[in-house]
Amino acid sequence: MPNTIIYSVDDEDTIRAVNANWDHFASENDAPQLLAAAVVGSPLYGHITDPTTREVYRAILRRVREGSEARFRLRCDAPTRRRLLEIEITREADGSVEFRSREVAGAERGPRRLLDVTAWRNDELIRVCSWCNRIDLDGAWYELDDGVARARLFEQALLPKITHTCCEECEATLTASIDSVVDPITFSVGDQAFG
Repeated sequence: MPNTIIYSVDDEDTIRAVNANWDHFASENDAPQLLAAAVVGSPLYGHITDPTTREVYRAILRRVREGSEARFRLRCDAPTRRRLLEIEITREADGSVEFRSREVAGAERGPRRLLDVTAWRNDELIRVCSWCNRIDLDGAWYELDDGVARARLFEQALLPKITHTCCEECEATLTASIDSVVDPITFSVGDQAFG
């Protein structure tokens, strides 16, 4: 598949290899700290800061290693592009686990400073769901543009820092799918917020 990003982790969840599209994606998203040279050999969970998201991935990988496959969709927006990704996770014969990620829907848009990693930030934190890309405003989850407008974020001199988490709706969907006896693991949490 063109533009498919492929990476694999060993039996201890250390990133062991990435394909050339990995570096292209990191560069496109102003993330030089995520280039192959920096991530190969590092623990997968060192790149997933939210405890809930980390546990979801651990549960998915446990099921994959038991023989299931996993396929799911999630939002992964850039400052100037809305993206819906499909992730496929499979167990390899040598015990490693391979991730394949590809964009299944996308739309260009005007820049969103909140997602710009180079924007100056204050010490305030705003939670963004790692799966559906909605933001939390006092316990209610809003599509990015709606949330930014409601919170009047651009009226502030500095933007808040982003911290990723898992909203309650996505967590329930993910947990139900992972706990299901149906094989493979399939779910879609990014579609509802993409339209």
